[in-house]
Amino acid sequence: MTIIGEYTGYVKEYSNQDYSWAYKSTINGKQLVIDSLKGGNLLRFVNDLDNHNVIELYLPVNNIWRLFFISSKEI
Repeated sequence: MTIIGEYTGYVKEYSNQDYSWAYKSTINGKQLVIDSLKGGNLLRFVNDLDNHNVIELYLPVNNIWRLFFISSKEI
């Protein structure tokens, strides 16, 4: 497996839109997303097919959850 990269963007309250990914934590019971529409990197274009080809991996870095994508198959 290969690390593809970190999914970046702004952490905000959940809204149903493209270019966002569920965040690991909640604040005051509200679901959060990483919104990459206006501030993300190229990983916002990673697909979300029914047959996923990436694995999401949340890692805490300096007490903040960071989202990394890892290939599910050899590249």
